[in-house]
Amino acid sequence: MGEQTWIYVPEKGASDDSERADWTGRIWSEGEQTVRWQFEVIRLTEPRTIYDQGVFQGALPVSVLVDHQRPATLVRPIAFLVDPGKSGTKHPYLRTRLTGSFQALLTGRAVADENEPIFVGMGMESETFAAWYGGRSFDDTVGEDHRTTSIEIRKPEEELVVVPGLGKVTAVRSPFVQRGHASSEVRTRTVLRITFDQPRSLSEALDLCLGVELLFGFLTGFRPKFPMFHLWGAGTEGNERVPQDAELELGGVSFRPDKLPHFLERMHMKGRDAAGLKEVLEVYAANQFDIPTRIAAVQIGRWFGGTLNERFASVMPVLEELLKARFKSGEETSYLASEQAFFDYVDAAEDPAVGEFARKHLEVKNKKSPGLPTLITRAIKVLNDAGFEFGADLPKRINKRRASMFHSSPLIDGGDVQAFYEEASSATAMLTLLTLRDLGVDLAPLSGHYPSMRDLSQFMKHPNSSGPIRET
Repeated sequence: MGEQTWIYVPEKGASDDSERADWTGRIWSEGEQTVRWQFEVIRLTEPRTIYDQGVFQGALPVSVLVDHQRPATLVRPIAFLVDPGKSGTKHPYLRTRLTGSFQALLTGRAVADENEPIFVGMGMESETFAAWYGGRSFDDTVGEDHRTTSIEIRKPEEELVVVPGLGKVTAVRSPFVQRGHASSEVRTRTVLRITFDQPRSLSEALDLCLGVELLFGFLTGFRPKFPMFHLWGAGTEGNERVPQDAELELGGVSFRPDKLPHFLERMHMKGRDAAGLKEVLEVYAANQFDIPTRIAAVQIGRWFGGTLNERFASVMPVLEELLKARFKSGEETSYLASEQAFFDYVDAAEDPAVGEFARKHLEVKNKKSPGLPTLITRAIKVLNDAGFEFGADLPKRINKRRASMFHSSPLIDGGDVQAFYEEASSATAMLTLLTLRDLGVDLAPLSGHYPSMRDLSQFMKHPNSSGPIRET
């Protein structure tokens, strides 16, 4: 259990019942590889409201005072235990205790409606973004005895890009000196700020923070604990507009307790190819649901899936949707669109009997929809042309595994484990590489870059067949 913080939860104004008492309680985060926000609150009550959850009903934002002092919001809280306590002559006072979890903590601002557009920007100092952005803000000079003789601090560097659908994005790389009484530490701080193109709601800001952090973690192959996100809105004080800052801490997200990887162990970094800050964010902004969904599936397939069944079941549906979207020919896509339009027209008929007749008696013959093995074969050709080595037998094997997993009991015998492992790993590798390709990453240098994808090395070409990737 993490450090606990006291909270005060007012009930006034939550409903027409003004007699209900306010809550007091605590919040904390817990979990070894997944931070989960938990809460526990208690209040005095009356017999008729002893099971009433009050403001915690309906998973709506709950305004609280953290440590009974600072405004905050519990985002999407769910109470999974309602404890009415005891009653009787020895317990003359009735109370209700709630225990549950919530998705995120917004500190510094009480938000009543998570869909109201109130935030104008966000910022983060993220390990994953720093790993992808790279670079240092200082130069050190080493003498003949291999000891550091001097350290020269560089001026802060700033990059500004405009991303359609997102806003103005600023990356700042600057030196930071941590001074101590006996020694000092010089390090590079890398901060990403986004000024939205239009005000965003708490719900939208939450998805954006999650998506951007997942994006850079995916590009580098690095999934540490999520950072603190800073959100700011515009408020009015007198006749002046002043910023209203708040800190957002997400929960329910898996992470790995790894240190910052060496630059040779990162899948991708800014400057290695044409996929720079503007390019990758433009792809993300145009696919703000699709890209995080793929990344989440990849992370389960590579790191967080407990069993082969869980890994394959998480990756395969997402991979299949991607294959259908990317590897159908123009003729096939046009045919399927016409087929869908026809049946939509039939279903819209005023007479329900027409639609019923079509469902029972109409059948499409000579379909042009490519099967899953065909789509996998096309994808494998693209990846193998970039230097990877996916086996020609994988399309049929993956298709067969998919059928056995999703249309029968997902049980395997001992002799089938190795084959299942290869199929699950190949599906994960394909989803990883095709997503990198969509983000504009050049796959050819990665085909022999073992340090960044050791867990998927069986699909890479022989070591030493290409030169090392150098830090820029």
